[in-house]
Amino acid sequence: MSSSVNLAVIDNQPKPLSAFTNAYKQSPIIPVRYANGRFGAPFVNTATGLADMTGEVINNVGNPVAQLYNHHEKNKDLMIFGSLNAELRLLKDLTITTNFGATANWTKGYTFTPNRDIWLAQNPSKLVAEYKTERPQDPINTLQQRRTDAYNWNWDNYLTYKKTFGEHQITAVVGISRSTKNNFENFDALRYDVPEQSNYWSLDFSDVNEPISPLTIHNYHTTPIVSLSYFGRLEYAFKNKYLLSATVRREGISIYQESQRWGTFPAASVGWVISNEDFMKNVSFINSLKLRGGYGEVGNGDGGSFNAVAFSSNAYPFGDPTLSQPGTYVKNAVDKNLTWETMQEFDFGLDFTIINNHLSGTFDYYNRKSKDLILEITPPYVLSEEPTFANTGAVTNKGIEATLRWDDTIGSSFKYWIGGNYSHNQNEVSEINNIYFSNNITGNLGNGVGTKMVKLGQPLGSFYVFEQTGYDADGKPIFRDLDGDGKLTDKGDRVNAGSYIPKFTYGLSIGVNWKNVDFSIDTYAVGGNKVYNGKKAQRFGGENIEYDLLDDFWTPSNPNAENPKPFNNIPRASTYYVEDGSYFRINNITLGYTLPKMIKELNKVRFYITAVNPFIFTNYSGYSPEVVGGDNANPLGTAGIEVDAYPTNRTFLAGAHISF
Repeated sequence: MSSSVNLAVIDNQPKPLSAFTNAYKQSPIIPVRYANGRFGAPFVNTATGLADMTGEVINNVGNPVAQLYNHHEKNKDLMIFGSLNAELRLLKDLTITTNFGATANWTKGYTFTPNRDIWLAQNPSKLVAEYKTERPQDPINTLQQRRTDAYNWNWDNYLTYKKTFGEHQITAVVGISRSTKNNFENFDALRYDVPEQSNYWSLDFSDVNEPISPLTIHNYHTTPIVSLSYFGRLEYAFKNKYLLSATVRREGISIYQESQRWGTFPAASVGWVISNEDFMKNVSFINSLKLRGGYGEVGNGDGGSFNAVAFSSNAYPFGDPTLSQPGTYVKNAVDKNLTWETMQEFDFGLDFTIINNHLSGTFDYYNRKSKDLILEITPPYVLSEEPTFANTGAVTNKGIEATLRWDDTIGSSFKYWIGGNYSHNQNEVSEINNIYFSNNITGNLGNGVGTKMVKLGQPLGSFYVFEQTGYDADGKPIFRDLDGDGKLTDKGDRVNAGSYIPKFTYGLSIGVNWKNVDFSIDTYAVGGNKVYNGKKAQRFGGENIEYDLLDDFWTPSNPNAENPKPFNNIPRASTYYVEDGSYFRINNITLGYTLPKMIKELNKVRFYITAVNPFIFTNYSGYSPEVVGGDNANPLGTAGIEVDAYPTNRTFLAGAHISF
């Protein structure tokens, strides 16, 4: 029997990511604060052309320092997670195993919003007394307090039978698994005009110890997601040369409608250890050689609950507004046929070690198809006010993966290794079986402009934008009219400008050990991918720009410039904003030294210094090509789009590892 318990305590005070966006967008002529102490705002005196407390508004970018100063949020999180494992031998070759794991999480926090101070930061020439005159309905401040309790657990029980018959080896496993997640209760309350001193931020406290404003309370408990599965696995080996494995898993999950909850997912693989064959005994340079192949299916049921229809109330007028009658409408529809997303994969590979175990490597070819893909779609408004989930089609990934590593020793004290890996992937939308999935414009930048579409035979998450061909006589972008109808339309004139999904990745690593010194470098790179520079696409006149842009934008004397004449309109999604997203990154560099053994009780003392993400090499003009996206890397969302981006941090560490 074994057990483990871990405790994590987190105390943080988050700040808005958009403050960094405002920091690089705000014009450098705008002061952080004026001489009277008020925060600077984007006003310019039209007579002098200088920043002033009044004048013409030159942009809509906030003061990042004021944004950070007026954002008051604090969260505390206590998490306990642990597991209990027990194994009992029933017979000589039969054992029963039980594993139980659970996570409990208690979170509390508050957000204090000084509404009046934010308004004053945006209107530096206004007086405090004018706030209630101009905004009589708005609170002076807002206090939100929240608490959340969450509890998730899983329990696995299985029987294992192992038996050897001469040169035959058999292992059989049967079991059952049960898990519960998404099991939490949330409570939050909102109140206005609390005292401004932080030690008086309380929902029921005021200067006269009376309720300050009506208390708004939200309290809800989510419906837990329950999963139950039965599984079996059979492994067979003959002479340690011929290997066979087969599994089947039958799983049901509560997020789907009752008739769609269960799925069956089989898998099988075979292996041939060629190096154990008699005809390989005299092949001395091959130490091990194994050929393998297999097929398997895995079900994906991750996500929120998909089986609860939400309704909203509304008043419906009948001619005369006074005759309106109450009613309801569907806020988010539920597809009653929604079921498991299934990933099917064929895999063939080779593992080897050669030349006295100096060189080792693997080669793999895979063909992976995710069918009944679960993605958000946008049905007609009459069917659902909000997007909903559906089985939309299938996506295929085909590719190869390879790894190589050389290990060697020179003399008695110098050891080194060199390793590398490479993968190439071809992503393709191979099936579309939902009318609201195909040609749907997604990847919204937050300004009403979409950047992506779904097309059969093309990678998922491809950027479909207008092709920019140059500038007209006024410096405005010109776009290609593909269908020749004299109009620019989403249906007829968008072109595929590439996908954010890399076509290939590779990495290199080097390690050296000389006496008590160790040194290593690890790298990673991607290529064949695109990034949409949303930072550049959301920039309007009066904002800060990079030197390269300042040095090369359209003017009558520079009509062949790379960048357009500054403008204040929302730009079209175009090839101008789609850039090469490939990069080569040095993940870390580590130098260590292990002290000679001097104290019997100390097993090892090692000092080290490490640089994490010290260098990245890329042609991308934004802050970071490593863009995942703010909506959980949804391929139809902001994955691959840089909007509110933050540069990748460089971290330098120094430490010691001591073991007894």
